Amino acid sequence: MSDQKRLLVVDDHVEITDLIRKIAGTDGYDVHALNQSTQFFDQFEKIDSDVVCIEIHMPDVDGIEILRWLSSHGSGVPVIILSVGDPLFTKVAERIGEAANL
Repeated sequence: MSDQKRLLVVDDHVEITDLIRKIAGTDGYDVHALNQSTQFFDQFEKIDSDVVCIEIHMPDVDGIEILRWLSSHGSGVPVIILSVGDPLFTKVAERIGEAANL
């Protein structure tokens, strides 16, 4: 079994997940990228991620819903939040993450 850290990236933009894969891969991460946020719930358990990177603004399931799900499932995985939209969404996500110790 490898001791390589696993990073799960969820962003609906392929170019963003590809960029993160390249950058984190050079730092030794095994990067799993999802471009459909609805896949997160099934894949999170399978991948057993050490770190999760999520975009806040996504169709179907947004990053805030994913944060709430992680919290409700007692996950303590570190979360990196990506956002290029409204700063209000980023603040809400930060507060949810802080409250859930994510």
